Amino acid sequence: MYFIFIVLVLSAFAFYELGKNRSCNEIIYLFVLVVMTLLLCFRYGQGTDYNSYHLQFQEEITADDSYIHQTLSHSEWGWYVLMLTTKKLGLPFEALVAFVSIVMILCLYRTLKLSPYKMTSLLLFFPTYYMTYCFSALRQGLAVCIFLAFGLKLLLERKYWKYCLLSMGLGLFHSASFILVFLPLAFRFNEKQLNRLVLLAFLGAIVLSRLPLVQALSILGTRVGYFEEAEFSIGAIMIRAILFVIIWRLHHLGSPKDTLLYREECGLYQLYYAGFILFLFFSPFGIISQRLTVPMKALEIILIPLTLYRNRELLLNKKKTRFSEMAIYLIVIIMMMNVEGTKNVNAYIEQQGYHNVSVTNYPYISIFDEDRIRQHRYLF
Repeated sequence: MYFIFIVLVLSAFAFYELGKNRSCNEIIYLFVLVVMTLLLCFRYGQGTDYNSYHLQFQEEITADDSYIHQTLSHSEWGWYVLMLTTKKLGLPFEALVAFVSIVMILCLYRTLKLSPYKMTSLLLFFPTYYMTYCFSALRQGLAVCIFLAFGLKLLLERKYWKYCLLSMGLGLFHSASFILVFLPLAFRFNEKQLNRLVLLAFLGAIVLSRLPLVQALSILGTRVGYFEEAEFSIGAIMIRAILFVIIWRLHHLGSPKDTLLYREECGLYQLYYAGFILFLFFSPFGIISQRLTVPMKALEIILIPLTLYRNRELLLNKKKTRFSEMAIYLIVIIMMMNVEGTKNVNAYIEQQGYHNVSVTNYPYISIFDEDRIRQHRYLF
């Protein structure tokens, strides 16, 4: 029930911000961030990957071994060094979770300095990025938050060498982040070229879904788990496409202005567009398409508020013919966040094997009440 309450509260604040054309009170914004931080820090046993991370910390990481011995046996060195350091300090897994949670929210706070409507950005962030990547997929959640907080600024300032070093560092926490090294290439394409690439990506996805990749990769000795089911997820593509079309339309509404905010919006739009193309190309393999492109998709938490802010005159002047169009976009975006949050929680319930739990009574379990998790699911 708690997640429904938070989404509804954030939705109400988003309507307020956009209706009044000003960001919500700073104290309220900081209070919400603190609550989100505490929920992350003190959670226990929740998230599809929590169990596996906990077992990994208990069984695979040995405090007596050297850093070199531990890290060389794993590909994602950064994450294992972080776990090993925690264990060498004699701290429990819950301390690692709390540390990563605080870092992610601090990164989010830094990122949202770019947003003119901060509570709207939190609404866009909460249903998927917070509930899935911050709550569960710790490694990628950490990588995404650091990318948004530091990598995005380096990209927009065209500091490519520093950006590439950061991207390779993030790849040591989650290997999918290595794709970010190639993201500056998005700036080499204009919109007409990106439009053509969308068509090519769609055709490429059809070809990929027909190729015998599983057999070929098996021969090469590659893990094929993510390739075994080559079929389009129409629902995932439709949700992503609807939001992309809205962003595309908002970006082209109104008159362009030669301001720093508009230049940032254009840069974000190119990066977001490139992420959508990549998602479309790998769409036959749902997990791969999501993991590779989630950092680019997360740009929407800044891009949507920026486009709404630039077109604020159209939203505030109800006599303008564009007002109805803008209002529809706002309603659709906010409704999609509520639907996406509900859909995600339903997926968590199924994937984590909860029993006697529904979307409306999905529980929050804290480290102060650890035994309660076993009333709802098998943990260890």
